[in-house]
Amino acid sequence: MSLQKFKHDLINQPFQNAVENAIKSANHNLSFLTFSQSCQDLFVVAMLEGKSKGTFLEIGCGQPKYGNNTFVLENFFLFTGVSIDLNYDDNWSANRHLNIVERSWPLCRPATLWHKTDALNFDYSSLPNYFDYLQIDIDPPKSNLELLEKLCSTKKFAVITFEHDDWDSRSFELNIKRRSREFLLSKGYILIGGDIGGRNNSKLVSYEDWWVHPNFIKKEIIDAYKTITPVTKHWSEVLFKR
Repeated sequence: MSLQKFKHDLINQPFQNAVENAIKSANHNLSFLTFSQSCQDLFVVAMLEGKSKGTFLEIGCGQPKYGNNTFVLENFFLFTGVSIDLNYDDNWSANRHLNIVERSWPLCRPATLWHKTDALNFDYSSLPNYFDYLQIDIDPPKSNLELLEKLCSTKKFAVITFEHDDWDSRSFELNIKRRSREFLLSKGYILIGGDIGGRNNSKLVSYEDWWVHPNFIKKEIIDAYKTITPVTKHWSEVLFKR
């Protein structure tokens, strides 16, 4: 069974080796090295070349560990950051199979400032003007666009994963994908992977775009990973060598 490799060699070679030996191309079985839905955490690791002690702003964080895009960054790369989610409740019945640490933000993520609040009404002016990573993933889709425009008008980010949910009729009718792309391009960001998708009942569904800013990410990294095609693509097409 062949192993997948990142499209470039990370500065953090131990992690590079671990990923290569844990991610198997035949069935995309992922080890503890990623907890994201679609390897967003490894995308950040790749773009930042295994950087340690970075920062993140995570909007729509969900669980502190499983399905989360920043657990790996905090626990393996010593990132600190701010995570916001209005709806997450560690007492949900869906969380009862988890131990108390795994489902509790304060216990599981001590280096993260977690806020159970409405992201649209949060006071971002008190936060730094730069973060290494921005995630936007809330509902409805129009709220994602509103937050993107608000944040990227006043702050800078090296890496952005933006959920446009183009499969959703609410997003499609409002042209969230097109409008978000036009906005980020106007701010100097570069689209590394558009229409990133995952499989839902064997169908590849598009829901997200992956971006970087060339002021913070090296040109050779951008050139190595940039994967722009007019069709939905699986996240592995962006991250890994064939």
